[in-house]
Amino acid sequence: MATETKHIRLNLKDSIFAARNKRAPMAMKILKRELKRKLKTETLSISHLINEEIWKRGIRTPPIRLDVQTREQDGIFYIELEGKELKLPVKDAEKKKKPKAEGKTETPKTEEKTKISKADEQKGAKKVQEIEAKTEEKKGKKTETTLETKEVKKGEKVEKTEKVEKKEAPTAEKPVEKKEEKPVEGESVKEEKTVEEKPIEKGDSKKETKLAPEQKKAKIEKSVEVKETEKETRKKPAEIKKEKESKAEEKKDEKIA
Repeated sequence: MATETKHIRLNLKDSIFAARNKRAPMAMKILKRELKRKLKTETLSISHLINEEIWKRGIRTPPIRLDVQTREQDGIFYIELEGKELKLPVKDAEKKKKPKAEGKTETPKTEEKTKISKADEQKGAKKVQEIEAKTEEKKGKKTETTLETKEVKKGEKVEKTEKVEKKEAPTAEKPVEKKEEKPVEGESVKEEKTVEEKPIEKGDSKKETKLAPEQKKAKIEKSVEVKETEKETRKKPAEIKKEKESKAEEKKDEKIA
């Protein structure tokens, strides 16, 4: 059974000594600890309004004190803010049963079910007949539309084939007559030699023609001779300096003379 309500004032001043960002949770811990100490129990049911009141001004500034009301029921203490309505859970046994109305006779449920089932069967049969009639009508329409579409497609195909045949019909090409150019008087007519030209592929322009082994040897000998002559003609840097110095001395002698 529920006892009388108790009014308690809780001091939460110790939450100030916690870190700034941990004061509100610290105040909630102090509240639980003080309630367990004063009520001498560990079974508590705290309202959500108390939590909202502690967090109302933020995490850094919780309230220093809080007034609370409590009531016990079946060994559990229910806690609520002072001035708010304290609601306790209602048991199933305490719920009052609704009184039955007098003068009304209850009809058996089996008879009602049979009446409802017969009416439902009649309605269901009508609906089934209507649905079958609609499906038959849709099928007839679909068959007609499919036949019409097939005939249209066949006509289009025949027209396309006729157009393609007309386009593909070869046109008689007229032979092109070449005009013979007469040579102008006073100019010698050059005889053109017909040469069979092979189709030039890409990359073949830079390829060198193959030479016989005798021609290769002659080319190598010529290149060696050219290199030897170049070596002979080349002068060493010491010889060049000597020539410059001799020329400079000759110029000085000329100036003196």
